[in-house]
Parts: sequence; structure tokens; C-alpha cells
Amino acid sequence: MLPIVAICLGSVVFIIAFLGCCGALRENNCMTMTYSFLLLALLVCQIVFVVMVWVYQSQLLVEFDNAFNLAWKQRNDDPAVMDSFQTVFKCCGNDGPLDYKNVIFPKSCCPSDKLIKDTCAITQSYNSGCKTTFHAFWSKNIEIIKFAGLGIALIEFVGVVFACCLSNSIRNERRRAHY
Repeated sequence: MLPIVAICLGSVVFIIAFLGCCGALRENNCMTMTYSFLLLALLVCQIVFVVMVWVYQSQLLVEFDNAFNLAWKQRNDDPAVMDSFQTVFKCCGNDGPLDYKNVIFPKSCCPSDKLIKDTCAITQSYNSGCKTTFHAFWSKNIEIIKFAGLGIALIEFVGVVFACCLSNSIRNERRRAHY
């Protein structure tokens, strides 16, 4: 699902950039105005997204926790998801390494340099639980997402203003050329 969304978003950005670039090169008023309109629509969507993240921050964190809990419950059916969490976030288990005391201890709970004969012992494992580590990661980075989104929106707004100025200049030049 995520790759499809990324490809679609990339295609939309490519089309918008193509319209802006070709509109400026060819000095085409229609393409430049279409570019500024689409950039404005993208700007509005981005501002809506940032405002929703701002307003629903606590609910978003709860949903991230629910997604992690689902991955933890499905660890026996699909261990790759929990292994990815443990490798990326350098954590072990839901609340800590003791969550694995009655099952086979996964290699993803240990740093790769601490593996002994390609196995992981509880003494060499990460001490922190993945649930708290994952929650702390999103709690810290959601602030970055909000302010980066606002910064990018500001840059997009400047782009919309410049595109409208360019389009107006092209239109005025064409009108004046007839006199």
C-alpha cells in the first residue's frame, strides 16, 4: 500500500513540476496558472494535514501504539514485523527482553556484534522494550513533522506567489505586444 501511495504522490509532484517548468520555459500563461493552481491545492492539502496532526496528536499517538500492539500480537504468525521493529529501534520485546522468556529468543534483540554463534542471549540483548521506545520515537518526531510541514508550506506559498506573478507578467507582455 505504501509503495503505491509513494508512486502516486511522486507522479502528482512530477506533473505539477512539469507544468511549472514548461510553463516558465515556453512562457505559457495557461500552464503557469495551472501550475500555481495545483501548487495552491497541494498547499491547502498540506496545511490541512499539519492542522490535523496538530489537533489529533494524542489520538495519532494512540493509533501508533495500537499498530504496535497489533504487530506484537502477530509476532508468532509474522515475526519479520517485530524483528524489523527490534532492529530499527534497538529494543527487545513489548516491555523488555523478559517477554521472550518462554519462547525462542530472536536474534533481532541483540546488536549484530554481540551475537554468539549466530544466537542471541538475554544478557546481550537490548534492555528497553519496543513499546516505550516506539512511543518515545513518535512523541519526539511528531513535533518535527508539524514544524517541517509548516516550513514547507511557507516555501510552497512563496512558489504560488511567484508563479502567479510570472503568469501575470506573461499575460501583460502578450497584451502589450499587440499595441
